[in-house]
Amino acid sequence: MSLTIKEIDYENSKDLSKLESALKNWFSNPKDLNFADPNTQYPFDMKKWININYKLNKIETIALYNDDWIIGFGGVKFFEK
Repeated sequence: MSLTIKEIDYENSKDLSKLESALKNWFSNPKDLNFADPNTQYPFDMKKWININYKLNKIETIALYNDDWIIGFGGVKFFEK
């Protein structure tokens, strides 16, 4: 088992494809989606989610990989003083 942490690049189609695949499975239940992001409506829409949470709010996303599979992810927002 090889664990690595990488930043998701929203301009990289390979990164987006892997993240979208994981999120569609994780957010297939409306309750799970509501728990992760109460502002996102069901069914999960990857493009809308990226625009709202990451491009507008400038949140950086990191993913935890086990070999080539995403097994976790998180968002980090940096605030300027």
